[in-house]
Amino acid sequence: MSIAPRRQTKPRHHDISIVRMVGASPDKVFGAWLHPAHLSHWWGPRDFSTPNVEVDPKPGGTFRTCIRSTQGDDYWARGTFKEIDAPRRLVFTHAWEDERGTEMDERLVTVEFTETDGKTRVAFHIGGFDSIASRDSEIEGWNECLDRLVLHFADARKTSDSNR
Repeated sequence: MSIAPRRQTKPRHHDISIVRMVGASPDKVFGAWLHPAHLSHWWGPRDFSTPNVEVDPKPGGTFRTCIRSTQGDDYWARGTFKEIDAPRRLVFTHAWEDERGTEMDERLVTVEFTETDGKTRVAFHIGGFDSIASRDSEIEGWNECLDRLVLHFADARKTSDSNR
């Protein structure tokens, strides 16, 4: 008698879920996740820059980003788009790269966009962390990233208003 190997699954309680309200339409906010010109302004934690953004925005398409700390340390990540349902839902994988460019710990990200009172409710979810510690190491960064998304549209609105 042979016994099939058991499939390992990661506990769901190691996920991160974040909600933000963004002062723009779902079309605009959704687009900010797929266009390098927008991503370079808000992708990454506070005080990080995003010097490299490559995006092929289609199901099966890939992306690769580099975020840079104020100390000049680069952190590369990449992923594959699984679902693009504009302007409602975006699903993609996200994996950090090590110094050799090898993917580490691929995770699944789901972002849902809902129009609410003239703004967009962004519901972000990333799952697949191996432990609470690995999840906790990314909570602050993802929160700051989404804070920057909110500010990106607030700054765009201020610029637009000042040009009138």
